[in-house]
Amino acid sequence: MSVFDSRANEWDKKTRRVQLAKDVVSSIIKCAKPEKNIDIADFGTGTGLIMLGLADYAKSMVGYDSSQGMLDVLAEKSAEAGISNLQTVLFDLDNEKFPVEAFDMMTCSMVAHHLDNPEMFFSKAYDGIKKGGKLCLADLIITDEPFHEAPAQGEIKHEGFEVKWIEEVLLNAGYINVEIYQAAVIEKERDGKKLDFPVFLAVAEK
Repeated sequence: MSVFDSRANEWDKKTRRVQLAKDVVSSIIKCAKPEKNIDIADFGTGTGLIMLGLADYAKSMVGYDSSQGMLDVLAEKSAEAGISNLQTVLFDLDNEKFPVEAFDMMTCSMVAHHLDNPEMFFSKAYDGIKKGGKLCLADLIITDEPFHEAPAQGEIKHEGFEVKWIEEVLLNAGYINVEIYQAAVIEKERDGKKLDFPVFLAVAEK
C-alpha cells in the first residue's frame, strides 16, 4: 500500500487542502476559460477535488492516478453525486502513455513536485491533448522556507519550482502561449511564525 492509499479516506478532511483545490479551480476557470462540453483529464487526480470542480464544463472526465485507494474514493464520490461521465484509470507515468489527442484540457494540481521527472509528464500530456487544447498546471513556487515538514521517505522530489523554469520546459515540450498566474497562497504557521507559500497556475496551449 502506498502512502497515498493509506491517506485516501482522510484526504478531503483537511480544510486547507480543499480550499486550495477551490482556489485552483477558480483560477483555471478564470485564466484558461474552458468551454462547455469538453473532454477533461486530471493527472494525479487523487480524490478528484480539481476535476469534480470542473464537472460543469465536461462532456467526459478521466482521472489518472497511481493510487488505487485515491481512485476508489473518487469513484465513490462521483457515484454519490450522480456523475456518470467520469472514468478512473490507475496509471504509471513511467511506463504508460495517455491516449493521443484525446483531451481538450488536462489538469495537474500539486502533483509535479512528487515527480522525479516533471518534464516527462509535460511531454506525455502534450501528446494526450488535442490541438488547441490546454494544460493547466498548478504547483508550489519555490521559496526560501521548505513547504513540506518531515515528508514520507522519497515522497517529495521538489520543494517547488522557479516560474521561469516551468515556462521554459513547457515551451521546450512544444506548448505555445504559456501564461503563468498566481492561483493561491497557502498559509502555514511554523515555530510561531506565519509563512506564505504561493501556488502558480501555468496555462499552456498545444
